Order: sequence, then C-alpha cells, then structure tokens
Amino acid sequence: MNKFIKADAIIVCNPNDIIGKGTMFEFGFITAYNKRVIFTNEPKDMSILFPYETGLNNIK
Repeated sequence: MNKFIKADAIIVCNPNDIIGKGTMFEFGFITAYNKRVIFTNEPKDMSILFPYETGLNNIK
C-alpha cells in the first residue's frame, strides 16, 4: 500500500475485465488518497463506482 500512497496515478491494464474483491479494496484505498486511476480499457461490471479515467492518450 505504501507504493500506492507514493504514486501520482495508478494505471490498470486489465484485458480480461475481471475485477475481484481484493482489487476493489485497493481501488477504495487509492481513491481515499485522491490518486488518479487510469484504465487502459473501459472496466465492466464493477460493484462499486469511483472516479477513474480511461485511455492513455490524455496522461499529463
């Protein structure tokens, strides 16, 4: 979790679109620290909604 805290953003490459409970916990942790979450492709079937971006074209 320390690496999440130190990061400016988290890039998620999830080609199978499977997001488990552990990953959802991590997303909650990341969101609590106001970190950017960027998916390489649109996520599907997430049980909890949180702010995220899609695509790597607009990374600044």
